[in-house]
Amino acid sequence: DNTVVVSDIPSAYLSSTNLYAWVFPNGGNGRWVKVKVEGSYATFEINSKDGGFLLAIAPTPLTASTDWETVTEQTIDFTITKNGTYSANQSTWMEHSE
Repeated sequence: DNTVVVSDIPSAYLSSTNLYAWVFPNGGNGRWVKVKVEGSYATFEINSKDGGFLLAIAPTPLTASTDWETVTEQTIDFTITKNGTYSANQSTWMEHSE
């Protein structure tokens, strides 16, 4: 497994107790991963088959793929690269819509 590090997350999102990553392999089904906040950074674990992720916030914990309907804010999709460090500044966030 590898650790993904995300920086530049707006403080309002960093303080959310329900900050998750939707992690997905290339051409496959995704899964929710709980994000750990460490100061101004967020980290989470991925495996070698994962090809992308986005960050999401919801008012309740995200566990099943059906929980998408509760997501209020999310980032753009990020492609996972070898260095594993990403910037999720304000411009990468948007309101979630079905």
